[in-house]
Amino acid sequence: MRMTKMVFTSQLLTLVMGTIFMLSTSQTVAQQINSKPVQENFSEAELKSFVEANERVTKIQQETQQKMVQAIEDEGLTVDRFNEILQAQQDTEKKTDASSEELVSFNSAAQVIMIENKKTETKMETAIQEQGLDLDTYHEIIVAYQQSPKVKSKIDDLLKDQQ
Repeated sequence: MRMTKMVFTSQLLTLVMGTIFMLSTSQTVAQQINSKPVQENFSEAELKSFVEANERVTKIQQETQQKMVQAIEDEGLTVDRFNEILQAQQDTEKKTDASSEELVSFNSAAQVIMIENKKTETKMETAIQEQGLDLDTYHEIIVAYQQSPKVKSKIDDLLKDQQ
């Protein structure tokens, strides 16, 4: 059951974190993917900064995940139940069986999560910038990591060196 909760929480985190961070930059990333070839000529310093920034961003995301779970549980809901209500609200054809009390709890938890997400977005942007990268470069490296075996290999090597 704990593993299900972790997987489910991870899915919730992915949904929420993807919404907060990538929505703000999705147009930039989409333009980079669709409008120009993938940048592969990053300096060693940029890639090292990316790895450091990404570690900090991951830690911030993990902390946020814990806060999100806590906010949900503080409202008397399980993560599973919160997600069921969320899915029902997103799918107009699906009718929710949530009680009015559950909906109040859901809305309270969702408000806390939205506030936390805004803080998290700022923290992630700051973490990236503190490593000497601007957000565009950070996102260009993400795109390159996903699409360029050359960049992926360089970053993977840097990660291995850190272990």
